[in-house]
Amino acid sequence: MKRIACQTKGKPTPWSRRDFLKSSTATAIAPMIVSSATLGLGKATAANDRVALAWIGYGGQGSYLRHLFSERPGSEVLAVADVDANHRMEFLKDTGKDLSTYNDYRKILDRKDIDAVVIATPDHWHAAHIIDSAQAGKDVYCEKPLTLTIDEGKECVRAIRNQKTVFQTGSMQRSDERFRRACELVRNGYLGDIVKIETYIGGAPTGGMEPDTDPDPGLDWELWLGQAPLVPYRVSRCHKEFRWWYAYSGGKMTDWGAHHNDIAQWANGTERSGPVSIEGEATFPPPGGYNTATSFKVRMEYENAAPVICMSDGPNGVKFFGTEGELFVSRSEIKSDPPEIIDTEFKPT
Repeated sequence: MKRIACQTKGKPTPWSRRDFLKSSTATAIAPMIVSSATLGLGKATAANDRVALAWIGYGGQGSYLRHLFSERPGSEVLAVADVDANHRMEFLKDTGKDLSTYNDYRKILDRKDIDAVVIATPDHWHAAHIIDSAQAGKDVYCEKPLTLTIDEGKECVRAIRNQKTVFQTGSMQRSDERFRRACELVRNGYLGDIVKIETYIGGAPTGGMEPDTDPDPGLDWELWLGQAPLVPYRVSRCHKEFRWWYAYSGGKMTDWGAHHNDIAQWANGTERSGPVSIEGEATFPPPGGYNTATSFKVRMEYENAAPVICMSDGPNGVKFFGTEGELFVSRSEIKSDPPEIIDTEFKPT
């Protein structure tokens, strides 16, 4: 049997939320992924051929990504932009260097010595950061989910294609050997015909009802909100908690769902098309706090492939149901029934 390999492929003025809402980017961003490559590959990099990087957003994930980049040769970190002064200080502490820090990310895009940006901001900012970075000629690595809405994703694709810049989204499970092997086993027919695929991603928590307060010192709350509705600051709206508000994210569906549904489509051979219909049911928390679904079951139908059922129940991971066996994969394990399926030795092509 032929093996089907799974392969990855002038100075700005002080800026306010109102300025952003008037901008063309905000107007433009009211399931496609562009091909990936080495960031900065086509740019006129410094004499030492190192790719000059800057970070847009430096919370937990931004810090984690900078650590990963620091372990690999060929890149150099020059600057960070974050609306929280505490995050900017963390960046300086982590790098141990006197590098440039900005509240306004456009100052990074104006710099000719920066080849590429790493975007690790809340979901509702992704489209603006991607489009503006592409139009400034920067290559981009952006955390998942690609964007908050489908239309935003389409605008990002147009911007990347028009500017011919390099873009990669953070679907990091594609680089994990367990998930790659699971997809190769499925796509090469070792489970027989796939009947259905289930993804288990958990439900969102309840909460977020604490009273409004003044923003933390150093946080530009209105700029953090960007094009989202202007609301008072609340600790549970900001930073890690933003995932549980539909104004800024999509709950578990755009958190773990962005990972596991991507793997389901990769194995299904539908990563370049997507479902033709989606239907589901969900339970939501009471008003006044977090508003993303606490439990749900969503069924996605495909034109010439098995359906994918995404649900809040079940052990975190992806399960494939075939006519000749079943396979479960997560970040901690891969197992099959019958067990010998996962030990299959692929024949060379």
